[in-house]
Amino acid sequence: AYITDLFELNTELRVFAVRRGMSALTLERIRELEALAAQYRAQIEAREDIAAIETNRRFNARLVEFGGNREALRVFQRGWDTIFAFRRGFGYGTGRRRVMAEEMQLLIDALRRQDATSAEAILRMQNAAMMEDLVSRIAPEV
Repeated sequence: AYITDLFELNTELRVFAVRRGMSALTLERIRELEALAAQYRAQIEAREDIAAIETNRRFNARLVEFGGNREALRVFQRGWDTIFAFRRGFGYGTGRRRVMAEEMQLLIDALRRQDATSAEAILRMQNAAMMEDLVSRIAPEV
């Protein structure tokens, strides 16, 4: 339950940040997220797993930071340290990281359109997929 609670909390922090920060979103911030998403895609193609996890962390931390609540960012980063440890230990299911790259792009597209409802839906779908993937890695079916 701890890890599922942690993933859920981090998703809620990202949703909160998107809602709070949407009005202050600039083209420069969107371009920064696009650059991180491109870097992430390149790293998964190069099989640079640890670097890709760190880039994913930076992408999501910037998303939370753009929300403008420093305490939310602090809590998010602390939770991410635990998530990072789980991912280093258990890895990702086949194809999950490529789907994550697609989810990043969908999120950026929603942010560019100022579509908070779609951005929230993407973050929630991503959370559901991440949980499903992690559970399959921790307790694979026999």
